Amino acid sequence: MRKSLLIWILFCAVLQLRAQITGFTCAELTQYTNNNPNDSIYFYPVQELGALQATPPSGTGPFTFTWNYFNVQTGVWSFFLSELTPDISIIDNLAPGAYNVVITEAGGTVVGCDNAWIVQYLNGDSGGGLNVDLFSIDPSCTQIVLEGIIDITPPWGNGGFTSGYSNLPPNPMFVDANTQINVCFSGTHTWVSDLAFYLVGPASCGSPSVVLSPNPGAIGQGSVCNSGNNISSLCFSTESTNNLNICAATTPLSGTFGTYGLNSTAPNWSAFYGCETTNAGWAVQIYDCIGGDIGALTDATLTFTGMSGCGGMQTITYSTPPGYSSAITDNSCSATTASIFAVPPITVISPIQCNTYAEISSDPYQFIADSLDQITAFPYNFSMTLDVTTLNPPLVNPMETIDFTLSVVSDCSPNSAIDATSCTGESGQNNLNDTETFTFLGWNTSTIAGPNQICQFQGPVAYAANYPGTFSGPFIAPDGTFDPLAAGIGSFSIAFTPSIPCTYSATYVIEVVPQYVPAIEPVNNLCIDAAPIFLFADMPGTFFGNGVLGNNTFDPQIAGVGVHTIFFDASDQCGGSNMIDIEVYALPTVTCSNDADVCYGLPYALNASGAATYTWTPATYLNTTNGSAVNSTPLANVNYSVIGIDINGCTDADQVALTVLPFPTVTADPVMMSCPGEGVVLSASGSEPPIVTVRGVG
Repeated sequence: MRKSLLIWILFCAVLQLRAQITGFTCAELTQYTNNNPNDSIYFYPVQELGALQATPPSGTGPFTFTWNYFNVQTGVWSFFLSELTPDISIIDNLAPGAYNVVITEAGGTVVGCDNAWIVQYLNGDSGGGLNVDLFSIDPSCTQIVLEGIIDITPPWGNGGFTSGYSNLPPNPMFVDANTQINVCFSGTHTWVSDLAFYLVGPASCGSPSVVLSPNPGAIGQGSVCNSGNNISSLCFSTESTNNLNICAATTPLSGTFGTYGLNSTAPNWSAFYGCETTNAGWAVQIYDCIGGDIGALTDATLTFTGMSGCGGMQTITYSTPPGYSSAITDNSCSATTASIFAVPPITVISPIQCNTYAEISSDPYQFIADSLDQITAFPYNFSMTLDVTTLNPPLVNPMETIDFTLSVVSDCSPNSAIDATSCTGESGQNNLNDTETFTFLGWNTSTIAGPNQICQFQGPVAYAANYPGTFSGPFIAPDGTFDPLAAGIGSFSIAFTPSIPCTYSATYVIEVVPQYVPAIEPVNNLCIDAAPIFLFADMPGTFFGNGVLGNNTFDPQIAGVGVHTIFFDASDQCGGSNMIDIEVYALPTVTCSNDADVCYGLPYALNASGAATYTWTPATYLNTTNGSAVNSTPLANVNYSVIGIDINGCTDADQVALTVLPFPTVTADPVMMSCPGEGVVLSASGSEPPIVTVRGVG
């Protein structure tokens, strides 16, 4: 319950879709004192953990069940688990506390939201039961950390011990980019330019501190640039676009602003992302960074508006109580000295107090100062740290062991919490102590394994250490994965921090080198009838492209006529890629004279075309063996071949056959003498008509 004299909490109506959480044992209703709707309580005997079941009230499955846990002692909601099921969700092994479930149907709509408490009780009628758990102790060489829990609780209900419950804050709501935040200040002060304004998140998310408006001197303005007095409803909002320049502002400082200073700087609201708005510890602060004046924070309001875990819009407002005053002292320019208003934690219901103590002892005996610690809240989280150098008697041998025992001593006698007959199960016997062993270790040395030189483009590289732990440094993930592409060329120092005690950290230098471009041996252009050729580069790898066979061989006949771009990928981790062009030429078409019959011993002209140069074979009867036109004077039949070479060096051939014909034999019949004017009959024979010469008679 938030104390009404300290703080007022206002929140708008929230869509609360009851999800029907049920338990598996007897139940009661809470009796909240802050007007919240009461929730169910399910009782389990001490030493037994609880279980809850959630059922959607409507909607279409499968359903997503998101469970949250509320810690009574810290007043903090935290995520518990999420699961996807077709109808119901059952969670078990539950420690005492409040559990909240949000149910979302398949379409993404929240269809249910509900709270329920798990409470453990001590039943004196069944023998009683107390749980004392000293956690396992990590081996160490520097200190001994003793931590544990004592599961005995203040009485509640019918005079017996139970684990108790408390008023619940509004539904869990985590800050994100859509959350509206508004912070307002009012107060008295002279020289308002002395002041700086801050918002601080709760410890549950690391207590992030965000400056809403700094002292002007811290951002290069005059440190005492505005002598005006007082602050009246000065607000800072994620929704405002107004800029606050304190040096130029009128006083008292008032209005709503989203940025500050000469450069209109926006507060770093993202520092609060993930913080639970309902958790205690939110705080506003006013720093006074210059001496010589006084004042007080008299009123502050912090408002969050956003989507709650139950699926509806929710507004949560924290305000100072009436008559509030927090002094703004001179030179209070730090978080520890500044004026502050902090949201107090929820008050736990504790009907009675009993004097109960936690005690630590050891075997062999060690003197442990202040080993008795009074328990003022239950369950009690025990914690003690011992420096091994202060032990008496001191540890002298490596691997020496000590048994530590955590015990509970109480002057309260547990009575029946509720009627045991209405609950299933019974509590176990009293367990008033627990013992764990500590092992004293020597120091170990960490080493990092992995390449010290890697290629920029080879992809992420995994580094490992000889002990469990995490890596840190530029461009390396906690698991040891280094990204050379993101890092770029250069040297990078990484570190390894072991997660086990007594182990030294280690450092390692990684050099990222540029990728090498492979050189490819030039290839002359080829005729299409050329034999396949091997392709070579100056490092191992693979050629691929049109006409490339699997053994890095290029076949021009498979590639075909044209220019072919051939690619090469190096197999070496720092090898890159390259390419060359290979041109494949078509063959020329060479033709020569047709076959012919020729006369014996007479010249015959032979011609060829289709290429640039020609060679005739055989040379028999030819006047020359080179040229597109040659003469043959055959004395016998002959077959000639002509080989033509074009300008690309590609060849073709043709043939011509010459058949030699002999000259004919012609004879003339004798002619008798005849007188002039007398007719003469001439006759001849042979393969051709005779040529006759008639000589005249004198």
